[in-house]
Amino acid sequence: MNIRYLSLLLILAGIWFLPTAGLAQSDADRLSLSYSTQPVRVGDTITITVEGKGLQGLYANEVRIAYEPESLQYVGTELRLNGGFPVFQNTGNEIILAHTFIGAKAGLTGDHELYRLKLKVLQERQTHVRLTKSIKVKLANGTSVGEEDLRVSDITVGTGTAEEDKGNGNENGNGNGNGKDHSTGGTQGELPIDSHSVTPHRIVTDGSADSQGRVKVQVDPEKLRQAMESSAQSEVVVEVRQSQGTRSIQVQLPLNSLGGDNKWRLSLRVETGLASVTIPSKLWGELQRNQPGHMELGIEVLTASDIPLGFSERMRDGDALIDLTLLADGRRLHDFAGAEVKVELPYQGKHAWQPHRLVVYYVSDNGTLEVVKNSRYNQATSRMETTLKHFSKYYVSYNDKPLFDDLNQAEWGRSAIEALALQSTIQGVSEREFQPQSYVTRAQFIKMVIDAFDLMDTSAISRFEDVLPGEWYYPAIASAEELGIVEGNSQLRFGVKEFITRQEMAAIIYRAMQCKGIVSKQDGTVSAFTDLDHISSYAVKALTSLHASGIIQGMENGKLEPGSYATRAQAAVILYRIPFHEHS
Repeated sequence: MNIRYLSLLLILAGIWFLPTAGLAQSDADRLSLSYSTQPVRVGDTITITVEGKGLQGLYANEVRIAYEPESLQYVGTELRLNGGFPVFQNTGNEIILAHTFIGAKAGLTGDHELYRLKLKVLQERQTHVRLTKSIKVKLANGTSVGEEDLRVSDITVGTGTAEEDKGNGNENGNGNGNGKDHSTGGTQGELPIDSHSVTPHRIVTDGSADSQGRVKVQVDPEKLRQAMESSAQSEVVVEVRQSQGTRSIQVQLPLNSLGGDNKWRLSLRVETGLASVTIPSKLWGELQRNQPGHMELGIEVLTASDIPLGFSERMRDGDALIDLTLLADGRRLHDFAGAEVKVELPYQGKHAWQPHRLVVYYVSDNGTLEVVKNSRYNQATSRMETTLKHFSKYYVSYNDKPLFDDLNQAEWGRSAIEALALQSTIQGVSEREFQPQSYVTRAQFIKMVIDAFDLMDTSAISRFEDVLPGEWYYPAIASAEELGIVEGNSQLRFGVKEFITRQEMAAIIYRAMQCKGIVSKQDGTVSAFTDLDHISSYAVKALTSLHASGIIQGMENGKLEPGSYATRAQAAVILYRIPFHEHS
């Protein structure tokens, strides 16, 4: 029995895992698949639910779901449970889902949805999705006891209808019970180029790949205008459904028929199976004003042979190497006039269970790598989310570099600290020492923030007497001054060596988020905390917003402790929680 994923989750939860042999015999206390019968066609996205019936104290679980990748494309997974720690992994023809609660918590009892799995239909043929194995874990006196079930739960998907096949419960996987041949149900359908369907804020267009795996799609101007006019969202979406074997996609979008001023103030999101790109409203409007013709977005999957200097020796299975291009009337745009474009790049390698060690790199023409900061892995979509200032070649991979030896002092902050260190946002006090429990000085924190938000202006000048030119902190503090992010402890002094408080940290982060146009909630409250009278007036709005956004949380004693000094671990965790890719 392979229990690697679940064992790791339970170790993280601080619980021992003792597996038991044999199968669960009752139909109650069982995990299975369910699917609502509905007509399906090529390009549809179907939802399959993993659910538990008659559960009896389920604390953790792992399920393995097999599917046919020539017929179905994995889109993503939604966790239906509150709290705990999930892991989603797609190996190409098997999806591994695992989850555990954390700490002393009662397990699930009764009927519950655990996951919703989304798959896109690629072929006009009957196909199967099978839950081939499940492991259920219950707590007994603080120790977890696992029970493996090899009974098959089988879903049949066809073009026209879909039905659940209950199976006969054999361990060998022959659980379909209906004798249907997987290959029946029609031949593979070719996807017509430039066929469109429009719903409010979304256009769906189909394209089939040529012999070299290339898809070219032209978006109808009137359909795009229709989608923009009917959108009640902040964006309009163009979804490109491509056929199996696609290696590159070119999407041509009209500019001259949209009025020239982006009057709807919408972002443009292009969704494909290779990557997704969101062009912000500022850039989308600028392109409409300045370019009379059309825009073309290119997304191409590269191999190691497309990059010089022995790049193949670096690449691992599941790594992604993507070339992104943006052209306006055939002219390549090398930057975005100060705007940033959100991009989602795939990663389906074996290291997705350690997402904080996944890194996005810019690949130069000579093959050297440069870290892209503030990338985050989305477990539900198996994609790295990041924002880019220019398009080029980008690489997603796992970084196994040894880091700091003292993070056991703040294990709760390890993922955030390691992620930010690997992305060159924070540094240790030495190569192998981070000192997570040490307090952060005002100068150190400003350097972290300016680096994290990429706001450094080396020409900026500081007015504070204790901010000395030539010191490591000078450019960061001067940059923050010019942007209005920081204030001094007096008109003449910044307080370089003074420790920063939690409320000072909140105010600085809040102002930096406003500078970058990053969305934070404004309708929250901190009334539940018992020390509200200790919050300074300048920090009330910042603490309220950041708490509502999940960036700053209270302490275990039920207090915010706004005047307490912040540790290096606390600062790293708070920076890691910032939603850098959610722009207004």
